[in-house]
Amino acid sequence: MKDLKKWLIPVSMMTMTCGFAAEEIADNCCPTPCCPPPCPPKPCINCECYNPQFYDLQCDWGMFVSVDFLYWYARESNLEFANTIQYTVQPNQGLVTQQTPIFIQDGYIVDHHYLKSKWKPGFRVGIGMNSDCDGWDVYLNYTYIDNNTSGSRSAPLLDANDPNLDLSVNGLVNGVSNPWASSIATLRLNLDQLSPAFTQVYAPRVSAKWSLIFNQLDFEIGKKYWVSKCFTLRPYTGLRGAWTHTNFRVTSIANGVQSFGANPTRTANIFNSNKFRNRFWGVGILGGVQPQFVFGDWCGCGVFSLYGNVEGALIWGEYSGKNRLRYNQTLTINSVPPVVMTQFSNPVEKDHFSRMQGILDVGIGLRWEEQWCCYRYMTTIDLGWEHHYWFDYGLYHRTSSGTDISPFNAIFMYSPRESLNYATNLGLGGFVLRFRLDF
Repeated sequence: MKDLKKWLIPVSMMTMTCGFAAEEIADNCCPTPCCPPPCPPKPCINCECYNPQFYDLQCDWGMFVSVDFLYWYARESNLEFANTIQYTVQPNQGLVTQQTPIFIQDGYIVDHHYLKSKWKPGFRVGIGMNSDCDGWDVYLNYTYIDNNTSGSRSAPLLDANDPNLDLSVNGLVNGVSNPWASSIATLRLNLDQLSPAFTQVYAPRVSAKWSLIFNQLDFEIGKKYWVSKCFTLRPYTGLRGAWTHTNFRVTSIANGVQSFGANPTRTANIFNSNKFRNRFWGVGILGGVQPQFVFGDWCGCGVFSLYGNVEGALIWGEYSGKNRLRYNQTLTINSVPPVVMTQFSNPVEKDHFSRMQGILDVGIGLRWEEQWCCYRYMTTIDLGWEHHYWFDYGLYHRTSSGTDISPFNAIFMYSPRESLNYATNLGLGGFVLRFRLDF
């Protein structure tokens, strides 16, 4: 009995000491009262066998939800909507078959114009679960973005009868052209009967509009674990589904005037509108890694960290494209009586095929995490930046003439037409504000 008392006294003192130590830690790192009933402590992990998971909430199979506010830009590359062309203008010296006040030499493209990116809000929502199976987690999230932008370019028309037009010396004049206009619109004005004054047809105004509807659904399986005292990793893999809808429209009105003396004898107006619609949907695999650098020691209190994300995806799906061209030409001859000729066409060009879509996603930001209610709940707030890049996303066709047109011979007017194909990349991204709750 005396021996038993010898052992009971030290054990009781150690128990009291451990209790005071635990209470002190709780006071310092867990000021919020415990939420009864508390879950039993989990057994310690032998860190020599494998890396321990990042955090260990007291209750197993913990759920979590996340809500992201996105403020992103979006744009397609290689989509010019207008060109600035510089012409050389000089007095007509009888070099052409029909006399006009001025002679316009071939023009050269001196500037390409693209639509500017605009910032629009979007959202991402997700739900997941932390398992007790070695700290693995599953995460399902949905992303939505709706973005659009527009722009225009204009230049005054060159008036051969303008009294302020100085024809004493050669001059350079800027005009605006529509690079997506059908070659028919240009070929019709290159007839010898309309004189070379029409060989350089440009538009006083070219306008364009672009829009994107973006939907993405990701399912991830990963594990977040400690690599060192202040560094964690979360490798993951999963599936991705996406469906997008893109519209691109370019509109212009080309003008040309032929004059004999002071009165215009022939005028031509051509309305040109190209409306492109591209759609894609697909499903594939994704994988990535999310590093995190923790600032300070983690003891259940709030802690700051720097997080990153690098992932890639390959999805297989269906691509469909449509180009609807609206072309309307009006030619007026100021004779007695006047003669008005019109031409209208509305052809549709289509694409439909299956393909593999490559995607690269990267992100970086600051994170605040705090465990509370005796490690049963955790809140996370992220403020970061993301980039998402879709390689060879869109396909556009531009029609051109295969043979140059001579103003002295209109026999080449119906030369073969060639299709120039342009592949575009889709880039979107921007600021991300995320709130997550583990429970």
